[in-house]
Amino acid sequence: SKNNSLTEIKLSDLKKALLGEKKDITVYLPQKNSGVYEFLKNEILGGKEFSSSVRVIESEFNVKEQILKNKNAIGLIGLNILKDTSGVTLLKIGYARNPLEPEIFYQPHQAYMINSSYPLTRTIYALSNEIGLGLASGFVTYMTSYPGQEIVKNSNLGPAAIPVKLTSGQK
Repeated sequence: SKNNSLTEIKLSDLKKALLGEKKDITVYLPQKNSGVYEFLKNEILGGKEFSSSVRVIESEFNVKEQILKNKNAIGLIGLNILKDTSGVTLLKIGYARNPLEPEIFYQPHQAYMINSSYPLTRTIYALSNEIGLGLASGFVTYMTSYPGQEIVKNSNLGPAAIPVKLTSGQK
């Protein structure tokens, strides 16, 4: 929240917070089996369980409400869920792609998600077992068209087929 002075966090420190090794931060996550929960558990923690100090909330929509109430809290949700950023700070996440390089901090922005710079990015796939042309193939065709990709972009997801621009001051 804006009450928390934290504006950025190293990916390694976030991992420590999720494992309960960083006691000065309370982490709020959406429910078990959500995409965010499973991504963090499997991709960031390598399958390890979250610390009992991590607060698991019933939905992504309730995470913001909890961090606004708790000064030293951070919440992890999908960027597409966070329509109203008032009262919260979107944390930059820092990591080094190469151990010999310094850490670079990236904000959660579509451009950094698309080029894989932002480390908390997961890919969404549309799979269909439909044979021939039908409803599913029409949906996939629409979603990959310019109007479909505009919907993806306007939902704060990373479109695959249209450009996303960074404005000055975004890093």
